[in-house]
Amino acid sequence: MSKFIDDLKQTSQKLFSSAKVKADEYAKIGKAKGEIVILKQKLTKAYSDLGEAVRPLLEKDKKSPLAENEPVKASLKKITDIEKSIKEKEKEIEAAKKEAEAKTEGNQQVKTTKKNKSTE
Repeated sequence: MSKFIDDLKQTSQKLFSSAKVKADEYAKIGKAKGEIVILKQKLTKAYSDLGEAVRPLLEKDKKSPLAENEPVKASLKKITDIEKSIKEKEKEIEAAKKEAEAKTEGNQQVKTTKKNKSTE
C-alpha cells in the first residue's frame, strides 16, 4: 500500500509540475500575443502618420514618379472619396438637426399659443 501511495504521490507531482510548465508557457504566449497586438496598432498608426505627411507632397507634385504610381494613385483617390463621403454625411447630420429644430420650434409655438388662449 505504501508503494501505491508513493507512486500516486510521484505521479501527482509530475502532473502538477507539467501543468505548471504549461500554464507558464500559455501565460508567456498570451503576454507576447498581447504585445504583438499593441505593436501592430502602433504600426498602423505609424503608417497613418506617414500617409498624412506624404499626401500633401504627392498632391503638390503630381508628376513625381511616386505620385504617378498606380497603387499610390488608387490610395489617394480612395482617401479623397472617403473624405467626400464624410462631408456628405456631416451635411446630412446638420440637415437632420435643422429639421428637428424646426419641428421643435413649431411645437413650442403651438404650445405657447394654446397656453395664451387658455389664460385669456
